Amino acid sequence: MFSRNVVNVHRVAARRMPRPTFQDYLWKFGLVLLIALIFTAADAFSYSGVSPKFDGRYEGALPG
Repeated sequence: MFSRNVVNVHRVAARRMPRPTFQDYLWKFGLVLLIALIFTAADAFSYSGVSPKFDGRYEGALPG
């Protein structure tokens, strides 16, 4: 048995992409800047300066 399904192929004219506007560039620049700031802030907040030897108690004398 033969199938009589007919497939029609339609050609569509290719459209040119519109040129990016200044707002497009500004949006992309802002997004890149935001990502860079997130990575910078994450690195800055990850350092704590507390020694792992510190157990939560401090014994010492105040200069007086």
